[in-house]
Formats: sequence, C-alpha cells, structure tokens
Amino acid sequence: MPNVQIILNFIDECLKKIHKPDPELVKKHNVDSLNKDWQIPEGALWEQSDVVHDVLAFLAEQMIELNKEKQKEIKGFLGWLEAQLKIKPDKKGNTGIEALINKIKIKNYLGDYQKGENYLSFEELWKILEKNKNKIGANLKSRELFETIKTEYEKSLSKLLPLKEKIRKTDWLIDQIVYKLYGLTEEEIKIVEKSGVKKGLIYRLSSNIYKQLGESVSYIREKGIDEVRYPELILEYVKNCGSITNRQVRELLGVDKYKASRVLKKLIHSGKLKRIGRGKKDARYILG
Repeated sequence: MPNVQIILNFIDECLKKIHKPDPELVKKHNVDSLNKDWQIPEGALWEQSDVVHDVLAFLAEQMIELNKEKQKEIKGFLGWLEAQLKIKPDKKGNTGIEALINKIKIKNYLGDYQKGENYLSFEELWKILEKNKNKIGANLKSRELFETIKTEYEKSLSKLLPLKEKIRKTDWLIDQIVYKLYGLTEEEIKIVEKSGVKKGLIYRLSSNIYKQLGESVSYIREKGIDEVRYPELILEYVKNCGSITNRQVRELLGVDKYKASRVLKKLIHSGKLKRIGRGKKDARYILG
C-alpha cells in the first residue's frame, strides 16, 4: 500500500493551477518499494487529468485484485468445510452451507469492514455448527475433526485479515481523493462519514472535472451524501455547462425524477435557477 499522505500531498499539488509537483514528494514516492508499479516521472509537468486518471485507475485495480484474492480464499475454505461436515440437504433442497441455520454468519466469517464488523471467532463458528448438528453428517464430537477445522479456519483468517485491512485502507484513500476532487470542507466530510449505511446515491464529478478527465459519463464513487449538497452540485454543473435537465440532475445526484423535480423547484423559488423551454421533454434550467 503506497504511503497515503504522500499520494494525498501529490494530488493536492496537482489539483492546483501549478501542475509541476514537488520534486521531493516525487522522489519519496518513487523510492518506496511499494510504489514500484506506479512510478511518477520526475521533472514532468502533470495535468489534472493525468493525476486523477492514473491514481484512481491504479487504486481501482488494486481493489479488484484484493477482492478477487479475498473471494478466492473464502470460497476455497467454505468448499473445504462443506466437504468435512458432510452437510445434508434441507427440506427446500438447499445443499452445503446454504442448508444451515445462520448460514450468513458462516459465509461472512471475515466480517464487513464497511460496517465495522469483526471476524467470526472459531468459538462462534463452532457453536453455529453444533446448532446444526442434525444437518451435519460428520461427528462433531470428534476431537480430530475439531482440531482440523480449527487449524484450517485460523489459516484462512491469517490470509484474509491482512487483505481486509489493505482493502479498507485502499477504500479510505479513494474516499480522500474523491473528497478533494469535490472540494468538500471538513464539516461536509463529517456529514458524509456519519451517514453510516450508504444511501445508494452516486458521487459524480462536476462537468469541468469530467472534461479534464475525458470521461463525461463516468461514475467515480458510490457513497452516501447529505442532501445539503444537492443545490451546490446542480448550480456548479449549470455554471460549467450552461444548463441542466431533470434527467441530468437524476444522473448527477443518483435520485429519481420526483426528487430531482423537488430540488429544481426549490432552486427556482429561491431565484437561483429559471426554467426555459416548453413541455417536460424540452425543459431546461439555467441560472436565474
């Protein structure tokens, strides 16, 4: 995992009007062995699009690879566990882990870092198996079986826990970059962080950033965001593009057409926007 502060400092530097990064920051980054796959050209002038595209692409690739590795280990262990337990199908025809009570806890034994969940202890796992003893063909009273499963479970966790931490840190770093791209204040970041469960809304970059990235319709990040930011994002979009439609508001904020209409009406009533065009299809909104 690259030194996160160096990367954030580098992003800060390149998001300014001056596009020549601090040579010392570049050197510190390049000499770190963890950054061997992402070297920064020394003495080169960088555009915002270069920085954002390369950093986010690199981190996205890291997330994909780490999650693949995590899923491979989980699938491998659960498959091995099913074979050891000799699980009987339930009345609905479910087989393997799917036939057990508390199957979700077993399948999610690593715990979700986004929800702050800890891993399932072996003691908890064994209690779940004992509650399912009537569905398990293997002898749970066997000391050999107990020790074998415990050993393999601990081996699996020893592989997964470091991966979980790397994924968490990478996800956090992506968040920080997105916050900087949006120019969120500390207070606004707190609002986002306190949202807890993601609301399913989608962060998208404003039009000027889209153009700099060369990706006019790319999603950047799925993350909850407080509605207080909706008017600001809409107005920023209109300032850069000249106008906005209901559909574009829906795409920008990740909301339905009714919510988009309500936000637009509030902006019209406050005098910040005005509507032009006839009918729903031709309606556009410009600065008031």
